[in-house]
Amino acid sequence: MTDFNWRNPAGTGSVYNASSAFPGFSFRSIYPVGFTPRFGTRFADIQADSGVRGELSDAFSYDISASSGRSRIDYTLAESLNASLGPNSPTRFYLGRLTQVETNLNADFVYRLPIGGVEPLNIAFGGERRIERYVVGTGDPASYAIGPGRRRGWRPIPTASRLRPATGGPFPAEQPCGLCRPRLAAGVDRLARRGGTL
Repeated sequence: MTDFNWRNPAGTGSVYNASSAFPGFSFRSIYPVGFTPRFGTRFADIQADSGVRGELSDAFSYDISASSGRSRIDYTLAESLNASLGPNSPTRFYLGRLTQVETNLNADFVYRLPIGGVEPLNIAFGGERRIERYVVGTGDPASYAIGPGRRRGWRPIPTASRLRPATGGPFPAEQPCGLCRPRLAAGVDRLARRGGTL
């Protein structure tokens, strides 16, 4: 086999070597010719938008909108193991979930100010409120657990930076993150009409 992710029993001592923590047990009883971890994902996206536009008068118009969306990804791992758990290790894992939620509120206004010329002066202004939230959801405890078969020197450390056993890529804790960035912008756009050509 030439699969890059193939865990060859002859070259993966961290998994297949005998361990005093599990006398008489070998992962060869589960994967006698090695194994290839299979990563999987499941996506779920949803979005909704609405808005209204109109005129309050001949000189004043508005455009108001709102939108909200969510993107969610679940990560799984099959045909793998957590070597530190020995015979108690599952072979399939739910690694965790990444979720992003975003909400936008937008209001734009235009006031056409007569200045006595051919065209009125357009004064445009508005505002936007954006809320972003990012959440890392925890996976199966077995996907990040450090069991009795851990190597010498391994030790439990704070959740935010857990040492990862041979399961690959777990999300050890839920970590919400809210982002709010106020911004202010202004601009001037001048159009001149001469000889009937814009």
